[in-house]
Amino acid sequence: MTYLILWLTLLCLEQPDMPKTLSNSYTYYHRGSTQDVQRKTQGGLALMGGSTDVDEVFRWMADRGGNGDFLVLRGSGSDGYQEYIDQIADVNSVSTLVIRDSKAAEDKFVLDKVKKAEAIFFAGGDQWNYVGKWKNTELLKELNRALIRGVPMGGTSAGLAILGEHVFTAEKASLTSSEALEAPLQDAITLESDFLKAPTLENVITDTHFSERDRMGRLVTFMARLQKENELKTVRGIGVDEKTAVLVSPDGGSRTVGEGGAHFVEAEAPADVLRGDAPLTHRRLNVQTTHNGENFDLSRWSGDGIEKRAMTVVDGQLSIQ
Repeated sequence: MTYLILWLTLLCLEQPDMPKTLSNSYTYYHRGSTQDVQRKTQGGLALMGGSTDVDEVFRWMADRGGNGDFLVLRGSGSDGYQEYIDQIADVNSVSTLVIRDSKAAEDKFVLDKVKKAEAIFFAGGDQWNYVGKWKNTELLKELNRALIRGVPMGGTSAGLAILGEHVFTAEKASLTSSEALEAPLQDAITLESDFLKAPTLENVITDTHFSERDRMGRLVTFMARLQKENELKTVRGIGVDEKTAVLVSPDGGSRTVGEGGAHFVEAEAPADVLRGDAPLTHRRLNVQTTHNGENFDLSRWSGDGIEKRAMTVVDGQLSIQ
């Protein structure tokens, strides 16, 4: 009888990664303790550029989440992060919710898991899976409440693309830098500025796979569009390379980790030429780049010892001094 009771207790506390489809709208995976814990958290953002994950990101998030319950949200795929996070980070549990439609973003079970999470991570894929399904839903409201109460959040690839105040939604298509610079007012450039509300990324747009896919040109085009459409004098962008992440504290201090660079871009004034019948011309741009172990203060938009390089776009041709 004693062994039976012990076995039943362990069964309740530890569960394998068995998918549980409670609705046609989402699938839920769980690993670790099924007993909810409430831990003190410290806010923060993990901005990861895509490709191979950076182990330090998940340890950092778990630590800032008080080693509590770690939740992965995704718009497609399955349980790819479950075993990985459980092995490299000290957490009470790891869960994944694959959100397939906006109905799931109103589901009580989904909302409850977000409310109880001590760390939340957005996987890669297609950012329209997030923006298109979560906009104006209770899930988005709950995520913004989590930011307010200091739950650390992170994302990779598409999951990073949604973390800034401004988001390239990819609703109609992705596009290259040359395509964006040549036709900066084209319909494929779809931008959203009312999604997640992370204070340290106010007036910031992010981009991913940055150097590997030569995305500086499209980032500054997005910024020029935001300046025009939102009547902003200045706007900022962060581009993160693959296998690289920026770990941001609530006060705006950040540290870059991984193999590549993080690129902090600023548009100091509106574009010189932004029309439908001409390539982009934008002469008041600058960029600062950090690498592994280097710090950058988002509140001051500068880093000690980090060079600020002037950048210009003339008739769609980008150059950095």
